[in-house]
Amino acid sequence: MVCSSWRIVQVSFEQLTTTTTSLTIFDVLKNEDLEGGAIVQGEDGRIMGCFEEWEEGMCLQDRLRVALAKPDAEDYSVFTEQQRQELIVEIFRHLCLGGGMNQWDDNIDPYLDITKAIYKDMLSVRKNSDTGKVEVSTLAYKVTDLEATRSLFGHPYSPNNLCMLLIDPVPRHVLCYYFSWHNDLAI
Repeated sequence: MVCSSWRIVQVSFEQLTTTTTSLTIFDVLKNEDLEGGAIVQGEDGRIMGCFEEWEEGMCLQDRLRVALAKPDAEDYSVFTEQQRQELIVEIFRHLCLGGGMNQWDDNIDPYLDITKAIYKDMLSVRKNSDTGKVEVSTLAYKVTDLEATRSLFGHPYSPNNLCMLLIDPVPRHVLCYYFSWHNDLAI
């Protein structure tokens, strides 16, 4: 496959699951039993701060972002590996980490609201003719690496790099969601 000035030899990817149908997956962030207390406190949804940490060029200034981007941190285990394979968690993670000019919010509600909106926009549902139940028909894939003449991501180890392909097989539509920390792809 030839794409502009690249030659792509192999694509590495993982399939994401789309089984979550509500935002309850994020209730674990309010769990008071976590070491250090809840990551999100109170009814107002305040995200708990922490001392600034750096991970692959990203400044992490609160416990939520540390939990989403720093695998060796205590708070990282708030989500199981199975939960981290959910499309909705991947979207949430990407939105919370933000980009280079991001101005973070101290409240979780804006992140949950936009995560829900984007998740609903990305997915297609169909009624299964055999069972009569409504099912998600979109297939979600996270592209993790390319074997090519150019790198997929400008800064390959950044926790905020993200390339997802969402395939709706019935009308044969593909949605590509791409973000590279330090974009190297611009021509």
